[in-house]
Amino acid sequence: MPRPNQAMRDEAQRGLDWRAEHGRGGTEVGVARARDIVNNRNLSIETVQRMASYFARHEVDKEAEGFRPGEDGYPSAGRIAWALWGGDPGQSWARRILESEERMSENTMERKDFVFKMDELDDEGYFTGYASTFTEDSMGDTIMPGAFKRTLNSWAAKQRPIPVLWQHKADEPIGATIEAFEDERGLMVRGRLLMGLQRAREAFEAAKAGILGGLSIGFSIPRDGAVRNDDGTRTIKELKLFEYSFVTFPANEAAVLTGLKSEQPELAEIRDLLSDIKRELRAASVASTKPVDEPAPAPDDVATLIADIRKQREALFSERNSQ
Repeated sequence: MPRPNQAMRDEAQRGLDWRAEHGRGGTEVGVARARDIVNNRNLSIETVQRMASYFARHEVDKEAEGFRPGEDGYPSAGRIAWALWGGDPGQSWARRILESEERMSENTMERKDFVFKMDELDDEGYFTGYASTFTEDSMGDTIMPGAFKRTLNSWAAKQRPIPVLWQHKADEPIGATIEAFEDERGLMVRGRLLMGLQRAREAFEAAKAGILGGLSIGFSIPRDGAVRNDDGTRTIKELKLFEYSFVTFPANEAAVLTGLKSEQPELAEIRDLLSDIKRELRAASVASTKPVDEPAPAPDDVATLIADIRKQREALFSERNSQ
């Protein structure tokens, strides 16, 4: 865990001295943070995120009278509180630590996809839907409620919108997130395609035509953020979100855009068949090492399931083309 630098310690001590002299500024939480900094204690990543969040919320205090030397009321209550958290050196330090953590996590980024249907899209590019759901996906992963809490707080502290990309290409952003939050179903996002960008206009047209298959999140899992279960599935308790993308071929069937028509019966049948394949293949993967309740699938069974999926898909496309 990172330790405060000398400039932060000097600023925090200044804040404590000012507070003792003037009897104002900061809260007990700020005083506790100043003491941690002055005592050169290791600060957890959670604490660094809280520091970054504090500085983002109180940046406006620097414009108030009394924040700078020579102004009436110096040091103001806001200036004292700012010092307790490490002042400008603390703000820069927290930003560097979080950026370093983000670069380290990028090396192990994963992707996870979620299907949506799009019958209608706002002409200005606004969209609403789920970037992730709290259900087991086709890869055997289940993201738990609360898994996004820390990463959403981190994005808020950085005061940057979560990027919306095209097919996970970092050099092809197509939109920005307006709002992201967890509800009982999953990660709800509200965003806008940036129609001034060529790729965003192309994504818009593809979505309107029903070509795009879903949303896909790009993320990493911190240490101890997931548990591997005996059946090979994975329970994800925490993740770090980098972006989400509009993609052509998703892997998960759960997330949908809100306010759209109900799912067609053919899609529901395809989803059920995919779940059958997933369950059977998972049973086969562990059959050689431990007993399982379900028998391993015979090759003909899997082939039959795949053939059924193809028939359903062809029937669905044929129906769409005839409309």
